[in-house]
Amino acid sequence: MNAHFPKRLGFLITVSTLLMLCLWFAPMLPARTTGADSAQIRLGRKVFMSRCAVCHKADGTGQSYLGPKANLHRRVVQKKPDAKLAAFIKKGYPPMPAWEGVLTPAQLRAVIRFLRTFKPAGGK
Repeated sequence: MNAHFPKRLGFLITVSTLLMLCLWFAPMLPARTTGADSAQIRLGRKVFMSRCAVCHKADGTGQSYLGPKANLHRRVVQKKPDAKLAAFIKKGYPPMPAWEGVLTPAQLRAVIRFLRTFKPAGGK
């Protein structure tokens, strides 16, 4: 038996364990963004902070006088396709104002991209 076999076996077990852990936790890591994505998220954040944070709070939790419906982390919000979110934002829903004609299409896309950075919360 090779004298280095126990060391190699230990090394192989360590490497394979680390690889399995990486594969296990990879889906939990945030997706990488490109430079264009980062710029769009920054624009979305800027628009969100100036237009939306009053009711939805800066972190999107909506802990305001509007109650839980203003929480943008809810699964019901995060599951919606971008087109549905865009329509909702454009048309508004009382007490939320309509933003059609106020936000440019680029700003609207950027806000939605920013909303996608919120982690979905449990519940509805």
